[in-house]
Amino acid sequence: MFKKTACKITQRLCEKGIISESDFDLYEYGFNMGITVLLNLISTIVIGVIVGKVFESIAFLVFYIPLRSYAGGYHASTPWRCYFISIVIIMAMLLFIGYVDLSIIYIILLLVGMVVCFAFAPVEDKNKPLDRV
Repeated sequence: MFKKTACKITQRLCEKGIISESDFDLYEYGFNMGITVLLNLISTIVIGVIVGKVFESIAFLVFYIPLRSYAGGYHASTPWRCYFISIVIIMAMLLFIGYVDLSIIYIILLLVGMVVCFAFAPVEDKNKPLDRV
């Protein structure tokens, strides 16, 4: 999503002799992913500020990031479309929180959902094969 920016940063580091040319692709990928993750974190917190649910947005990130890392997820056809879909889901979740009463039924459903996610995830994909350990 930010390949050009990551490329410029990596080129600058190579020019200054901070990283070697042989590691260019690795650093470019790392910077691209780092910028993307930072954008997602900032976007989620800004949306939390806009809808008046900063604590909820941070709590969402605390639980969502490990789940997303473990379970994988959907990727839209373009990075910007994927980002837009993520933002819509985050906004819907933050707005929905105001209408949910965390009774025992919801807590039980949450626990069942967590068990299902951990039972069936991760899912192998042609772009992300699983290690056979």
